[in-house]
Amino acid sequence: MILAPRGETVPLPELVLRNLPCMDRPRRRILVVEDELFIAMLLEEVLQEAGYDTIGPIPRLDLAMVAARTERMDAALLDINLRGELVFPVARMVMARHIPFVFCSGYTNLSMIPVEFRGAPQVAKPYDTHTLLAALALAAPA
Repeated sequence: MILAPRGETVPLPELVLRNLPCMDRPRRRILVVEDELFIAMLLEEVLQEAGYDTIGPIPRLDLAMVAARTERMDAALLDINLRGELVFPVARMVMARHIPFVFCSGYTNLSMIPVEFRGAPQVAKPYDTHTLLAALALAAPA
């Protein structure tokens, strides 16, 4: 299930899973901001196997801000807490560029997310591959 705006959960319809990138189209670029090494490696592997190119994984807020400002990307996966720093400045930069993003976090308390981002999709950790890819496909349809 995907946590959608207003805390609703969204089922994973087949239509979403069919919306994943395919080999006859250019590979989409996904910014991955994640500070936990094991999760970052897993995200990179899952995304590449699903036909995406990854930017990162980027473990630090300062580096993520540079990437959000300068990299060409189609979407972003953002861990909310990067070693005690919150990722919201990166989300603002990505949003200002009209690039869709998904928060990936162990936080389930939506009140800590600024109001401006409460409509952003969020996938709670630990997440499974299908849920993550479905959330990405919903946020940034191919």
